[in-house]
Amino acid sequence: MKNGQRFTYSRTFQEEDIFQFATISGDNGKHHIEKDEQGRLMVQEL
Repeated sequence: MKNGQRFTYSRTFQEEDIFQFATISGDNGKHHIEKDEQGRLMVQEL
C-alpha cells in the first residue's frame, strides 16, 4: 500500500459464526443464541 491509500474489509456474520463464538467465548447470553421477535441475533463485541 502507498501513503493515502485505504484498505476496506467487510464481512457479513452468519448465524453459525455467532453460535460458534458464543461457544468459545462462553458468552451465551440469550440475545446471542435466541432470535428476537424480528428474527435477529446480536453479534458479540470484542
